Amino acid sequence: MEYNDEVNAKTNEVRFGHNMLKWVVMYTCNWLTNDGDQEKLENIYKTFEGATLVMGFASTMYLDSREANYFGDLLVNSKKSFKDAFFTAARKYQVQRQNGDSIARVMGYTLAKNDSLFNNFYGCRPKMSGM
Repeated sequence: MEYNDEVNAKTNEVRFGHNMLKWVVMYTCNWLTNDGDQEKLENIYKTFEGATLVMGFASTMYLDSREANYFGDLLVNSKKSFKDAFFTAARKYQVQRQNGDSIARVMGYTLAKNDSLFNNFYGCRPKMSGM
């Protein structure tokens, strides 16, 4: 049923944050895929609604709970930024995928690119960008 619209959320149907949520991590295939299409990119940006960073994949990805555990450990114990922790965890666990590389992506506000659990951006939210 993975291709059935009833069980899939699309970027034009989802909004995160309502100005209450700062960071979103999506361990799901193709959440941040836009294939160079400006309308798809705008739909991704519309999901933010207050979130400063959205982490996810722009390809098929391999779901492994160890990756999420490692990501959490990097955030809490190593005090890494969300961006660095997400990419580090993906580099370690996405290599298991047999059909090519997974594309890990972080999108958000440039001033929030170094956000961590211990240091984060609270200012006004300027133009978003891919990282």
